[in-house]
Amino acid sequence: MGDKTKTSNATATYATIKSYFDKRGWHYEADDKELTIHYNIRGKDLDACFFIETNGKGERITVASFLPFSLPTEKLEEAMWACCLINTTLLSGSFSVVTEMREIIYRNSSRYKDMVVTAEIIDEIVSYSNKLMDTYSLKLLAFSRGYIGLNDVLAKPSKTVE
Repeated sequence: MGDKTKTSNATATYATIKSYFDKRGWHYEADDKELTIHYNIRGKDLDACFFIETNGKGERITVASFLPFSLPTEKLEEAMWACCLINTTLLSGSFSVVTEMREIIYRNSSRYKDMVVTAEIIDEIVSYSNKLMDTYSLKLLAFSRGYIGLNDVLAKPSKTVE
């Protein structure tokens, strides 16, 4: 496939992503030159800032978010183990530690070569990414602060008494 077709596919995919957010009335910032969208979500426990990048050359959509806290230096290695443990349960995407920044990032990339990316596909990618942040961001924060151990990172929350 030629570079013009790849660029055309990337532009069409980017337009689909923008349309997806517009139809839902979600606020976002768009960079039409870089084909990148930034948006925030209010999670159950912690808020998250995501970016979605449409890469024409690799025909790929990447969703990423840094968790909204820094890791204590002494917890970096343990946080890597926690991310690895979580990653073994994920269908796609991964959590990883960016040691220089002392932060955890979630990334999910999907190739869209030879296909039309629809709003339904964007919904799956965005919903899945948002759900993972809701599921694991507070656990990773609690782990990084020593409130829970490595074995508790994957544990289902206990039922609360109301």
